[in-house]
Amino acid sequence: MGKYDLPGGGLDFDETTEQCLEREIDEETGAKILNKEFFCYNEYRCQYRENGEYKNFHHLALYYIVNLDVANIKNGGDGQDSLGAELIPLSNLSALNTSPIAYPIILRSVNKITQE
Repeated sequence: MGKYDLPGGGLDFDETTEQCLEREIDEETGAKILNKEFFCYNEYRCQYRENGEYKNFHHLALYYIVNLDVANIKNGGDGQDSLGAELIPLSNLSALNTSPIAYPIILRSVNKITQE
């Protein structure tokens, strides 16, 4: 809560991972994918507290590097888990203000892009 994060979500039963990527980015940001390239997958495990009870969390994510058309970017919340989309300069991101799941992947993707 209260941290920058990447768009994402679960697969619908009848969709491919790339269809899910396009749907989630559209739903959460309003942006359209111009092109995409699979980057990596990552697993993240932790515990969180809900209603005074600790629960285990296992997150498996597929990450893509994308180029987006942001002409219609959403700047309001989606009523679920997003407060809206925003383009953030990389220099404004840190381990303190960015999701602990997303931040290491963002750093890895920047390293990959700058090496190409």
